[in-house]
Amino acid sequence: LTLIRQKNIPVAAEILVKVLAENDSDNIKAATIQTLCKMGVDNEFMLPYLQNKSSEIVQAATAGLINYGYGQIKMEAEACLNRLIQSTNSKDKIIAAEILGELNGTENHERILQMLQEEDKEVRKAVLVSAGKSHNIELLKEVINKISTDEKNVLQSLFLSGETSLSVIKEAIENKVTTQLQKEKLIFLTGRISGDKAHALLLDFISSQHQLYKSVTKALYRSHYVATNGLQKTALEKKALHLLAHSAGIIYMQNRLKPQQEKYLILINALQIELTDLRDAVLYIFALLY
Repeated sequence: LTLIRQKNIPVAAEILVKVLAENDSDNIKAATIQTLCKMGVDNEFMLPYLQNKSSEIVQAATAGLINYGYGQIKMEAEACLNRLIQSTNSKDKIIAAEILGELNGTENHERILQMLQEEDKEVRKAVLVSAGKSHNIELLKEVINKISTDEKNVLQSLFLSGETSLSVIKEAIENKVTTQLQKEKLIFLTGRISGDKAHALLLDFISSQHQLYKSVTKALYRSHYVATNGLQKTALEKKALHLLAHSAGIIYMQNRLKPQQEKYLILINALQIELTDLRDAVLYIFALLY
């Protein structure tokens, strides 16, 4: 079904109509409806599926007819979506949110924006997924504002947007509102997104976000980045030298404190933790370079 939908094979329509009539699986029926809608099957034939008992089938028919339908039938699908959005039932709202993730257009983005205010956690989770799938910068700005109250789902939403979310992530890391821990998680997310643009952003953070050096080098390493050109190598070598110099300074401080070790034990241990972090970051940089 996925292959037929991707290749758009019109001769398969007759077979798919039989599949829809004879198959008992809601999953298969939903996928068949999506495929038939894209192939331009008669809208009247699809209309009854807007009232089906299965949420999967209703979702497939509504999204399919809004995306590929026409005239009065498309308007009925839009009305069905609006009813689901305005429903007081959480399950209906989740179906609406999932449908929104399959649609495009400014009006759709406004609907997602409206639903981002939902109080139900499961509904909001589905809406955040749809916001991520939209690849819309304005929506993503609203999404990242919710990182303090719904961190896990916000990070997943940004990940689904891929490279589109990088400008929003950069802005959040550079502002003073985002906490240190949130910034670290956004850096690791950038590493998960990976790709040339994500790597360029992480390399920029190496020089602009000194306090996040450990997270940045670790994120680059996890994303399988390898320095390829001279400028990248020079920047990483410069950072490695800076970290090594900092490490030497810490060892000097530790040695000065040794005669009064008992008195300054907490400070010595704190310096050791920092030294370990520096060592790890230098090792990550060596891995990226060599």
